[in-house]
Amino acid sequence: MITHGYLRDHRPDLKQFLLSMITSGDGDVPLYLQVGDGNQADKAVFAQIIKDFKAQWDVEALFVVDSALYSAQNLSELAGMHWLTRVPSTLSAVKHVLAALKEEQFAPAQSGYRVVEVGSTYGQVVQRWVVVESDERRKSDLAALEKILGESDAKTNKELAKLCKVEFAC
Repeated sequence: MITHGYLRDHRPDLKQFLLSMITSGDGDVPLYLQVGDGNQADKAVFAQIIKDFKAQWDVEALFVVDSALYSAQNLSELAGMHWLTRVPSTLSAVKHVLAALKEEQFAPAQSGYRVVEVGSTYGQVVQRWVVVESDERRKSDLAALEKILGESDAKTNKELAKLCKVEFAC
């Protein structure tokens, strides 16, 4: 179970293990702990951990889980259970939803945020996605885009200046 394997900090001399924990809603009380192979991917074990927990604790619960849970297989395994996670933005369905949203669809939420609810089906599971837009994140994204455009503009102007110095025989 505890073995050598791939480490993000490039220390192959160290052994690794995975500690999976389920806590109470406030995060203060550990309710379930499982030690696993450190080479296992989170998404490969999340659904099984939740099912093992439910087998020991027969409680109605909302499982708030890392986005690694979000795979078609995991969602089908958790049928009938309540869960909440962030949908990975790498999914093409997310990209399509975000591209299709219009500014006027968003409703104001708490200060600095806007939200819109979107229905979706993924892994044959009907879902409700809540898209949250932050003023701060939007400003940050626009500043990054302006920087990229500025760099591109400077590069283009530099290339244009070079071309203007060349005599063409037309």
